[in-house]
Amino acid sequence: MAFPIGTRAGMRAQATCLVQEGDQPLTFAWQKDGKPLDGLRNVRPSQLDAFTSILVIELASADHSGNYTCAATNPAQTSYANAQLTVSVPPAWVVEPSSANVALSGQVALHCLAKGFPNPTVVWRKETTTGDFSGVATGESGVDGWENGTLSVSRAERRHEGRYLCEANNGVGAGLSKVVSLTVNEPPWFGVRSQRQQVVVGATATLTCEAHGDIPLTLVWTRDSSPLPALPRYEVSEREMEKGRLSELVLHTTHVGDSGTYVCTATNAHGFLTADFHLLVQDVPGSPLGLGVSEEGSRHLTLSWTPPEDSNSPISAYLVSFTPQDTQLFPSGFFIGPREVTVEGDQQQVRIEGLIPATSYVFTVVAENRVGRSKLSSPLRVTTHEEAPSGHPQNVRVVAVSSTALQVSWEPPLDNLTHGTVLGYYLGFKDDRHLFSISESEGGAYNFTTVGVDGAGVTTATLAGLRPHAHYSVVLQAFNSRGAGPMSPPAKATTLEDKPSAPPGHLTCESVSSRSLVVTWKPPAARHINGVVTNYRILYSAISDHDGGRGKSKVSEGLRATLTELLPWTNYSITVTAATRAGEGVASAPLPCVTNQDGALPMLSVSDVPAGMSTFIVGGLGEWGIVGTITLALLSGGS
Repeated sequence: MAFPIGTRAGMRAQATCLVQEGDQPLTFAWQKDGKPLDGLRNVRPSQLDAFTSILVIELASADHSGNYTCAATNPAQTSYANAQLTVSVPPAWVVEPSSANVALSGQVALHCLAKGFPNPTVVWRKETTTGDFSGVATGESGVDGWENGTLSVSRAERRHEGRYLCEANNGVGAGLSKVVSLTVNEPPWFGVRSQRQQVVVGATATLTCEAHGDIPLTLVWTRDSSPLPALPRYEVSEREMEKGRLSELVLHTTHVGDSGTYVCTATNAHGFLTADFHLLVQDVPGSPLGLGVSEEGSRHLTLSWTPPEDSNSPISAYLVSFTPQDTQLFPSGFFIGPREVTVEGDQQQVRIEGLIPATSYVFTVVAENRVGRSKLSSPLRVTTHEEAPSGHPQNVRVVAVSSTALQVSWEPPLDNLTHGTVLGYYLGFKDDRHLFSISESEGGAYNFTTVGVDGAGVTTATLAGLRPHAHYSVVLQAFNSRGAGPMSPPAKATTLEDKPSAPPGHLTCESVSSRSLVVTWKPPAARHINGVVTNYRILYSAISDHDGGRGKSKVSEGLRATLTELLPWTNYSITVTAATRAGEGVASAPLPCVTNQDGALPMLSVSDVPAGMSTFIVGGLGEWGIVGTITLALLSGGS
C-alpha cells in the first residue's frame, strides 16, 4: 500500500489496500496516526471488491499528512498495511509583516511568521539607496534576527529607518513576500539635562537650552514650576539649529533672589522632555554675630561666634584678627603687630594660641566666601591670665663623659620670659631608639628629673646609667611657683662606645676543600653592639693534637671569612668575636668544623706479601701522615 509521491496541497491522493490471500468474509478499517478517520475532511474510504479497499483524499491539505493504516480482518486474524502521506504546502502568513514606528533609542520588533510544509525559511532585506533590497546583517548594531522570523532592534537609530522586505519560502509554490516601513521618531532630547551655574550679585547669567528632535520643536522656560517673571532683566531668545533648536535665557544684573531652578521644556509631536538649570546668585557674607570668649588661659583663648545669614555661598573661612592693646616689644626690638588666624568655614569657634600672659587683646572676626569678605564684627577686648615661664633654658649643651653618662649644661631663660623667680629645672632625657622601637611613640616620652639652681649663670647636671653608644635627646624646663615653662629644643648627644655585650649569631661553617673552610655569621643583636662594629676576629684551632693545640686568628670586616692552609681531614674549633673602637666583645660558642679528606696518595709499592696474608705494613707514607681513609688495590703479578 502506498500514496503517490509529490502530493501537494489541493491535489487528490489515494491508497489501495489489497488482501492477496485469506478467507472471506473480510472487513476493512482505516486509521491515521493510530486514530480513526472520523472528522478528517475530504477523506473517503470505499471497498472496491471483497478483497480490495481504496482510501481517496479528494482535496489534500497539510492536515492530511501522516501515517495511514489499513486493517483487514476475517474470523482467523487481522492484518495491517501502512503507508506514509506527505503533503507539501506552500507558505502562508501566520503573522503578516506590518509597518512600525519607534522612538529614537527605543526598541521595536518587525514580525514575519509563516507556516507551510516543509517549514518556510524567512529572510529579511533592507532597501538600499539604489532601490535594491540587500540582506540585513543581524547580530550587529543592535539588530537581531530570531528563528520565528522576527527582526528586532534593541536601540533604534536614524540609520535603522527605511523599507524592509520579508520573504518566506519553502520551495513549494511562489513563496510569500511583503515590504514594510520602519520609521524612527525622534522625541525631544537634550545633550545635557541638568546644569548648575553660579554667579555673583550684579553679574549676568546666561542659561542655554539646546534641544534636539523632530520638528516642529517648541521650547518654553519656567522657574520653580511657574512662568518667568515679567522683568526687563529677563531676556529670552531662540534660534534654529541644524539638528534642533536653541533657546537662551539671559538674566542681567542678577540679585540673590534670582537664585532657583529654571526649567526648559521641549515639545514635539512625539512627546516632551525637560532640562533643569540650577542658578545660584551669590553675595558676600554678612558680619559674624555674638563674638565672645568661651574659655581662657594665660597663653590661649577660645572664641566663639554665630554665623551670618546665608548669602547663597558657603562660608569658606573665618579670619580672626587680634592685636595687643598696649605697645610691647620683643627682646629683639620688633613690635607685636596684629595677627590673623584662619578657621574652616564649618567651624564657629577657635582656640587662639601663642598669646602673651597678662596682656590685653582686641579681637575681631570676618567671614569669607568665594565672593569676598564681610565687614568686621564688633570688637572684643580680653586680658589673658598670668602663667609660668614662657621661655625655655638657653644654650643647652650635652657632652658624653663615658659610655653610660652625659654631662648637661645650660643657661637660664631670658629674664623677660621667666614671669617669676626660677626655682629649678626639670631635666628630661629619652633614648632615640628608632631602630628598636615598634613604633615612633614607643620610648618617645621623656624621663624627667628635678635639678636645682647652682647659682646665677651656667648650671650643670650629670645623667648616669645610660646605654652605651646610644643617641639621647635632652630637654630642660624652668619652673616657678606657677608651674613649668616650655621645653628647650632637644639637644642630642651620643654616649661613648663600649665593647659588644653579646657574640655574633648564626655562626656557620662549610668545608670547601681539604685545606680551607668558609665561616659565616650574623652581627650581634643591635641592642648589644654598643657601638659601631669595626671588624670581626675569627679564632680557630685544631681539636686534635697534631697541631700541638696552637690557635690562630683572622680578622674580617664583613660577615664571611675563608680559613686557608688548614690540615686535611681535621676537626677545628671556631669562635667569632665582634669589635668596636672600645675593644673586642664576647666570643661566640665554639663551633666544630672538619676539613675534607685529601686526594689520593702517590702510588706506593707493597712487596714481599706472603701468600694468604691479609694484613701487612705499608711503608713510604712520608710527611702526609694519615689524611683519610686509605684504600689499597692488590694488583696481579705479585705487586
